[in-house]
Amino acid sequence: AAPGGAAPGGGAGAALPVRALAERVEHVRLIPALSAFLPIHLRADLAGSGAEELCLCPLLAAAPEDWRLAFDPRGCRALQRRLETSDDEARVAIADKLRGHIREAVRSPHANFVVQKCIEVLRPGAVQFILDELMTDSLMLVARHKFGCRVVMRLLEHGMADQVHKLTEALMPKVGDLAMHAFGNYVVQSMISHCAEEQRSRIMSELKRDVGSICRDLYGSSVVRTILASGSDCEGRVLATAIVETRDLVQDLAHMRRGHAIIKLMVKLLDPQEYEMCMKIVAGTEGLSTSRYGRAVLQRIGGTGIDRNFEQRAITGGA
Repeated sequence: AAPGGAAPGGGAGAALPVRALAERVEHVRLIPALSAFLPIHLRADLAGSGAEELCLCPLLAAAPEDWRLAFDPRGCRALQRRLETSDDEARVAIADKLRGHIREAVRSPHANFVVQKCIEVLRPGAVQFILDELMTDSLMLVARHKFGCRVVMRLLEHGMADQVHKLTEALMPKVGDLAMHAFGNYVVQSMISHCAEEQRSRIMSELKRDVGSICRDLYGSSVVRTILASGSDCEGRVLATAIVETRDLVQDLAHMRRGHAIIKLMVKLLDPQEYEMCMKIVAGTEGLSTSRYGRAVLQRIGGTGIDRNFEQRAITGGA
């Protein structure tokens, strides 16, 4: 039977002792593993009460302000909830506990979420220490890290203009390499979305310089597609022009799963002369009509007003 004589599944009456216990947090702190001994139907009532974390995370019960909480699976969730519901002063106090531990936290599968939440809910000036601790020789490693890249992206999204400028400048020398990295490519996409116009122009120049490798790369092609589909004609046209001016690149992309999508986006941004050049390159590419992705390219170009039989006519020498 449940505490108080109520049978399991006994409705609201069975849950009352648990609610009363949750209100007496100091009692729960004395029994860190309390919920492990409760029936399932009572654990559900305890969940979300605020006592669950205290039951399952002894460190939270013993030292609720300890920075090590961020590295605990349940402690990190508790800290995120506190950051969401507390006032500015309490949020700053929580964030200050992470000072000196940011480089370790951004690599943690749990603490990185706490750092992200700090960036999202605090004033940009209050998280300057996060940027300062990352602005070392390890920044490029953090941008390539599967958890660290998320923190860099949050700084780009929520930072003040001077913070975003400083971060972008630090990453600029390796932007081409980052674009072709499994996690770094997301950072590059965020840089392009949030940096200043002058920096965006320089990023485009860096990408244009190695456009062949980037377009052929699994991750780099994602960056190119995002730029072409962003609706920004200025940045998109820079890459579109660079691609169409590289004949073998257009031919390679027309046969590739990720490459044919680039061509389909690219043709929307070309001027008439560039479009005609692209049409001739595609028409002279062997095997497109027998390739799944090649047929998609032919159909896309045909759908923009070009005769769908232009490839066959080009091969046979027709007008």
